Amino acid sequence: RGLAADPARRWPTMDALLYAFGGALGRRRRLAGFALAGVAGAGAAFALAAFALAGPQVDACATSARPLDAVWSPARREALRGPFSAAGADEAFGKSVDLLDRFGNAWAAMRLDACRATHDRHEQSAELLDLRMLCLDRRLSQLAATLEQLGGAAAPLLRDAPRLIAGLSDVGICADTEALRAAVRPPDSAASRQQAARLEADLDRAFTMDAAGAAAEARATSERVIAEARVLDHAPLLAEALQVLASSLIYLGELDAAGAALDEALSVASRAQDHQRVANISVARVHFVGSYRQEVAAALALVRPAEAAVAQAGDDPVQRAGLHLNVGLVYDLAGKRDQARTELETALALYRQQDPDQPHIGDVLHDLAALALDGGDYATARAQFEEALVVRERLLGAGHPLVADSLVGLGAVARREGDNALARTDYERAAAIYREVYGPEHPKLGACANNLAILDELSGDLVAATRHHEQALAIRRATYGADHPLVAQSLGALGALLSLQGKHREALTLLEQSLALRRKAFPAGHPSIAIGLQNLAAGLGASGDLSGAVARRREALEILATAKGDPLDLAGVRFALAQDLWSLGTRREASTLARQARDAYAAGGDAGAEPLARVAAWLAAHRAR
Repeated sequence: RGLAADPARRWPTMDALLYAFGGALGRRRRLAGFALAGVAGAGAAFALAAFALAGPQVDACATSARPLDAVWSPARREALRGPFSAAGADEAFGKSVDLLDRFGNAWAAMRLDACRATHDRHEQSAELLDLRMLCLDRRLSQLAATLEQLGGAAAPLLRDAPRLIAGLSDVGICADTEALRAAVRPPDSAASRQQAARLEADLDRAFTMDAAGAAAEARATSERVIAEARVLDHAPLLAEALQVLASSLIYLGELDAAGAALDEALSVASRAQDHQRVANISVARVHFVGSYRQEVAAALALVRPAEAAVAQAGDDPVQRAGLHLNVGLVYDLAGKRDQARTELETALALYRQQDPDQPHIGDVLHDLAALALDGGDYATARAQFEEALVVRERLLGAGHPLVADSLVGLGAVARREGDNALARTDYERAAAIYREVYGPEHPKLGACANNLAILDELSGDLVAATRHHEQALAIRRATYGADHPLVAQSLGALGALLSLQGKHREALTLLEQSLALRRKAFPAGHPSIAIGLQNLAAGLGASGDLSGAVARRREALEILATAKGDPLDLAGVRFALAQDLWSLGTRREASTLARQARDAYAAGGDAGAEPLARVAAWLAAHRAR
């Protein structure tokens, strides 16, 4: 999904990914504590009672929230104001402060409640108080890492700060006594506990780096934490570090290494019976295998184990919503739009029930809109993209990059409706936000350049289209390196454009490079390879090599049929192959393939209506003789 050519189908920024790979139950070193041993005899008991009555009444919980002052305070707030103002990010500052205050108030209230539950209400053991304090300590460490990242941040990150802060782990988990008791405890020795606490703080910084887009730095830090965690033999820390590493590797395009890290994280967490972590990773694997690997059958096979893991971990509504969201995206990839819509609507309802200000509400609305767009329901797509836009502007500010993502979606709707002028306006508004937030070389601007190139092609301005495609290619190479799948996408787009201009030799060189990169980046049989084959087949056909085109289309057809992806994608390959075969004189097979494509489009509803008309017209004009 993150590599989709259509701008409205791409996974919006890194938000859902960050949720999938985000924080879970944290542990820090255990707090020192003591308990009064039994006192023999009634006289001793009476003496203790008399002493208690005679002494001053001390509120043991009055200062329980004081550690927050060292992390988030009025002085820290004012210290942040200057950098935000200098970056022209005053709106982001205001929203960030609101989110930080909410987090701080929730943390302080939870800390006070945990203390009073033991010392005042006597409904909680000292051991459970210790566990709740450990959990809250970890949440405070994550807050400190986030503020540290913002304190030295450049303008793009400061403008994106509300999203980063909204990704902080919910303190509510620190009231889940069953989960806290089930968690693996820290190491026994004081030295090992101190080492674990230091590594957890480092890992919090790595997670924040990854959330801020500094994937290379996050990778280096998480790899160091992993090495030390293996020596320390502390399973929860190792599993969490492997998860952070997997997230950074995905951002860097190293999917094989990311999958290996995620699989090991699940194995480590399972052996440790860390149910919260197992659930978190299980939800993430559905997303990774489906949306990034695009292995639909394998992803759907992971759904039931993920459901069981979420239930065993306490059936957290937000975690369950994340699973429904991921499953919906896999169904969408498989072309099962009704099932996809049901899953996404369930996720939306769960998020709204939990918190009407949940940032993922905008993400799910965006995905529902993209689903409607793919299905040809442009009115619904526009309405849901607009609703996502309103939600994101309210929660994150009008200049936030997720607002730009919604504008890209609206541009895609306008383009499908044939209003290319409105589409260009939406794309250019999105590009202005990305440029303001990230600077001129960010991959989001590469995506916008790609979208504008499509509009240029539609208007017949091939010179401008070439310029925009070259801009996208340069940005992607600089950001991701020469071998990234998005580089392959840009090479394919440029090759197709050169083919339209009759520059067949240059076109075929680029199309072959694109296919080679896809084969390198993805396992054999991956749908992305089929896209590269189709692009090369089109170039070969345009150059007059129909036999070469047929060979590539047959391979693409086999890949898509085996992958059992979207039936409309398969229909597109069948129809293209039918046209090439007809030109070569293989007319019976051509007619059969065209009829199969026609039937698939007829079953595809509104999304299949336009291609259905084209296939029907072709069949009427090319009756086998």
